[in-house]
Amino acid sequence: MKKKLYKDKSRKELSGVIAGLYDYFDLYGNYGWKLENVRWVIVILAIVTNLPFLTTYIILALLLPDKSEIS
Repeated sequence: MKKKLYKDKSRKELSGVIAGLYDYFDLYGNYGWKLENVRWVIVILAIVTNLPFLTTYIILALLLPDKSEIS
């Protein structure tokens, strides 16, 4: 089955982009990372780098379909 990138609004904090990326890269299965820890890493990177992570997040929030639209 081909993986699809989406946002997961059922597990969202803002728009569900991080939850969708978490599922897409299977971060728990591959590395044992918890979703909450991934969110903190993204927040820290967004603060440190300012514009690139924030801009990417906004673009993904606008362009990615919701998980319910895919399945």
